[in-house]
Amino acid sequence: MSKMCARKAFCILLVALLMGLSLPFTAFPVFAQDSAFSYSVLSEDEKTAEITGYEGTDAQLEIPSEIDGYKVVRIGAYAFIENNTMESVSLPETIEEIGEGAFGMCGKLVSIALPSSVTVIEPLAFAGCAALTKIEVSRRNPAYTARDGVLVTKSGTRLIAYPAGKTDTTYSVPKGVSEIAEFAFFYCTNLQEVALPQSVKTIGFSAFQSCACLQKITMQYGLETIGEYAFSECTALTDITIPFGVTSVENSTFEGCTGLETVSLPNSLVSIGEYAFASCLALTRIRLPNSVSTVGRSAFSGCSSLSEVYISDRVTAIEAYTFSSTDALKEITIPSSVTTIDDFAFAYSVNKTIYGYKGSAAETFAVKNGLTFVALTPPSGVSADLNNDGSSDLTDYAMLTSIAIGAIFPTVSETAIGDLNADTVIDFFDVSLLNLVLNGYCNLPGDLDGNGVSDTADVTLLTAYLSGNSTLSEIQKMAADLNRDGAITDADADLLSKKAEAYQNYQDSLTA
Repeated sequence: MSKMCARKAFCILLVALLMGLSLPFTAFPVFAQDSAFSYSVLSEDEKTAEITGYEGTDAQLEIPSEIDGYKVVRIGAYAFIENNTMESVSLPETIEEIGEGAFGMCGKLVSIALPSSVTVIEPLAFAGCAALTKIEVSRRNPAYTARDGVLVTKSGTRLIAYPAGKTDTTYSVPKGVSEIAEFAFFYCTNLQEVALPQSVKTIGFSAFQSCACLQKITMQYGLETIGEYAFSECTALTDITIPFGVTSVENSTFEGCTGLETVSLPNSLVSIGEYAFASCLALTRIRLPNSVSTVGRSAFSGCSSLSEVYISDRVTAIEAYTFSSTDALKEITIPSSVTTIDDFAFAYSVNKTIYGYKGSAAETFAVKNGLTFVALTPPSGVSADLNNDGSSDLTDYAMLTSIAIGAIFPTVSETAIGDLNADTVIDFFDVSLLNLVLNGYCNLPGDLDGNGVSDTADVTLLTAYLSGNSTLSEIQKMAADLNRDGAITDADADLLSKKAEAYQNYQDSLTA
């Protein structure tokens, strides 16, 4: 890796150290120096101390078990950070804890052996050690072990640290690991491909950050959480598929993945965090699943190649800078669910055409910002008219079946249109009912006169029935019970009026 890339990764590490992690506080802030080692007293009563720094130049470094009569039980936070002389470290059996970043960015460190006494290893302990090829652990250690030089908990459920200097280009995380710890693969620049087993449920904060050569990560069903910055600055990553079960893409998860071209998001996803895909320069298309309701500020800012976006109709707001600096995005359709669009949502971008419905937030935003607005055809209001062509036919039947079997995740509007039995879901009861309608055995909900649509003629029939001036056949009564509560009431009349109004608006749009 170039010096510039290495310097950039080191800057990222320092930011993480200074902003995201806290330095330990000792109850006995007594500092001293013995030869090349600096130390602080942890307990006068127990005569214990921690190493806080080192000014020597030994290549094979031996940490003393005792200094000035104090037993050394801890390597302090950042004690050896950026040491570029030591190649190996020998820890005494007195060491119980290794602090945050204790050996971070030690450029020549090749190996380190952990004694049985070490039971606490804090984040970033060995992060960014570009020459570190293996971590060894005493077999008698009750908390940790090493598998092929990779540090994991004794139970095998948490992967703590993968040596950054390990020369393998591919790695399969062992089965049974349920968590990839924060910074576990930080700055592992040799890795090109990583496969996660189905047992992995959590990928921690910055777990794969700055893995500059990582081209492929395989994630499986069972994964639940991907932490902030987990894959940020993985510049060689070209495509990503997030499995079903993950509900959120956190802040900056893929920020700076400049080679990322394709992203597949699951129908379990609910939210996309701030800067989640910011500066993904090669990303050309993004489809937000219909399950997504929240998209954070600057989520796709700086995606200069992004030319196609699908926004779920569960999204209610487009935040500031969400699509800033996206000049390739010439047009975008904004659903009626979006009621708020920040004035800076498309900042530093030009020549946008906004597609939306008349009277919507999309139209207001376009007019206010001098953008071209194109009005969409409003929903027909016809039950089961999923393709919005003004009628229910075999095409809609195929779409309804696909939704029922789970091949398609429905939008909010599709669920409202296709839920023929009013049980809030689209299932095979709705498919069966549409099949009966298409074969002439019954009418669609709201279609009392059997002409295939819900219009003012149906409203007239229902109004007359409710006022006692006319009767309805059994087929008509079934069509009149729009909310499927077993009774025909004013509530059904209200629903039918809305359907008829929607159909009239639809017809008016076709002749406008």
